Amino acid sequence: MKKLHKLRYSFTELYQYMDMWENLRNEINKDLDKIQNGDMDELTDFQKNTREW
Repeated sequence: MKKLHKLRYSFTELYQYMDMWENLRNEINKDLDKIQNGDMDELTDFQKNTREW
């Protein structure tokens, strides 16, 4: 999630910006897949890591 905030103003090159968005989307999808597949340990780790947000 911290990467999301950095993305907003970090890149002026369109393709680099779009590539970073795609990487971020893929990371989010991996986390969602873990949650949907019922991996509770991964879910609790994810919640601990995102507690600041």
